[in-house]
Amino acid sequence: MRDAEGAMSNPITPADFEAALDPAYRAAEADLPGEALDWSTDRPEDLRKAYDARSRALAGDVAPDVTVSEWRAEGGRLGLAFRPREGACGAILYLHGGGWIVGSPETHAVVCSLLAARTGGSVFSADYRLAPEHRYPAQTEDAVAAVRALLASEAAATVVLAGDSAGATLCFWAWSALEPELQARIAGICGFYGVYGAGKTASFARYGPACPGLGAEDIAAYRAHLAPDADAQPPCVLEEAQGAGPPVYLSAAALDPLRDDSLALAARLSRHRRAVTLSEAARLPHGYLHFAGRVPAARAELERAAEWIAGCG
Repeated sequence: MRDAEGAMSNPITPADFEAALDPAYRAAEADLPGEALDWSTDRPEDLRKAYDARSRALAGDVAPDVTVSEWRAEGGRLGLAFRPREGACGAILYLHGGGWIVGSPETHAVVCSLLAARTGGSVFSADYRLAPEHRYPAQTEDAVAAVRALLASEAAATVVLAGDSAGATLCFWAWSALEPELQARIAGICGFYGVYGAGKTASFARYGPACPGLGAEDIAAYRAHLAPDADAQPPCVLEEAQGAGPPVYLSAAALDPLRDDSLALAARLSRHRRAVTLSEAARLPHGYLHFAGRVPAARAELERAAEWIAGCG
C-alpha cells in the first residue's frame, strides 16, 4: 500500500513526524510529563507509572456535565460509570487501550466522559486484568463478564462496544466469545486505531520507527507479554472478520503505524457486505483520543464516532 505521493512505505524521521502533526496536538503533548522509556524492555510497573502520570495531567479535561461513579462488573472487577447529568439514553461498554499491559478506567476517564456527553448515553468503562501477570484469555474473559453484567444490571436492551488500541481489539474478541443470544444484543462495535492483525503494512513501516511504543519490537513485546505460548494465541480480528455481526465504526489515525490495520479491516468487512464506517483523523497520531478535550481535530473525530454510536440504539 502506498500513499498519494507514492512514499507511504518510506520510514519517516522523528523530526518530519513532529512537523506533520496537528499544531494543536503538538502543543498539547509538549505540556505533558514524559520519561525516556523503552516500551519493549522496561518493567510493566514502570510503564504503568508513566502512563498513569500522563493521564493524570489530562484529568482536568473530564466533561463537567457528566457524573462519575464506581461500577462493578460480574466477578467483582471494579470499573467506572460515566452518566450525563440530563439523563442517559443507551449504554456503551468501553474497553481501554494500553497494549494489554497498561491502562485502566481511570486513565481513560477523559475519553469516556466526553463520549457520554456527546452520545447522551451512559459509558461503562470496564476494568480487565493486565499482562504479563495475567495471560490471554483473561482479558477476553473479563470483557465478556462486563458485557453480561451490563446487560443484566443496567436493564439495557442493547449495548455498543467501544475501545481504543488494544481495547478496540478486545471489543472484537469479546463479541466473538459471547453466546449467540448476547451477540444479538450488541448494537455496534466502535474501534479507535485498533490492532487488527494486518501485519507489516506500509503505515507500520512508515511511522513505526518514529513512534515510541509502536515500533516492531514494542508490538512484539506486547504480544509476548499477552500470550507467550504459541499454542494459546488470541484470534486475529482481520482473519476472522465476516458478514455476520453488528455494524462497525473504525477510526484510524493518519500518522499511526496501525493506520492500515483499520483500513484493511474496513475493506474486509465491506467485501463481506458488513455495515462498516471508516473515518481517518488527519494529522493525528495513535492515542489522539486522550487529547479530545484540548485538540479540536481530536474532538471532532470523537464527535463523529459519538454521532454514529448514538444512532445505534
